[in-house]
Amino acid sequence: MPAGLSACIAGIAARIEREFLRWNDFDKSARVAAYSDVGVIELMPIADTSQFAFKMC
Repeated sequence: MPAGLSACIAGIAARIEREFLRWNDFDKSARVAAYSDVGVIELMPIADTSQFAFKMC
């Protein structure tokens, strides 16, 4: 059964809050840039003891 938009948004907000409360647990590093003929790709890495992720912009 679908939870509905309000419940979905509330769940996302709760998850974001939980992650921000763990801010000091994350290993943060500076952006990594890769240059090409058509522009720049920047990776913004972040990790904790079990997961690694990055945002590409």
